[in-house]
Amino acid sequence: MKTPVKDEYRLKDKVKLTLRVNYFSSFFAIVLGFLCLYALNISIILPYVFFGFGAINLINTFAYRTHENLMVTYQITSIVALISASVITLYSGGINSPFIFVLALIVFAGYVTTKSYGKTYLYINMLIICLLYIESLPEYTFVENVVPETSRNLFSFLSILFSVYLLGGVLGKNLLKA
Repeated sequence: MKTPVKDEYRLKDKVKLTLRVNYFSSFFAIVLGFLCLYALNISIILPYVFFGFGAINLINTFAYRTHENLMVTYQITSIVALISASVITLYSGGINSPFIFVLALIVFAGYVTTKSYGKTYLYINMLIICLLYIESLPEYTFVENVVPETSRNLFSFLSILFSVYLLGGVLGKNLLKA
């Protein structure tokens, strides 16, 4: 049975959107990794999570060209993003981290893909946010904020800029075309 033309266009739009989000988030993650090391004086955990996410996500995106399975590419990206965003959020202030907004982007991207992925990532992220809150309680704290006090404003600025640009400049702009 032949795929209707409208479905082919939707699939092409989803592929373009996924690849653009992956390229942008990989590039920006690597840039943030270098900024952590050289501008923000963060040498523990965060820069290496940014580098790891950027590298894995780029490899995953290039692998799509070989296997052309969008769902595999999307799932790998989402899982790596979820783990990376959770670790970065945990080590940059926990429930008070500005990077926590990236978790919401993962939910949004899930709903863009399918309703069931959106619901799945919504519930997973709600659980992660609850755990981040519990970790912030004095009797359960086991992690300290590795962002130096003098760099927190700039880290917040970069985190929010990343989230807003990814949401509006990449996801939103491409959704309007879809």
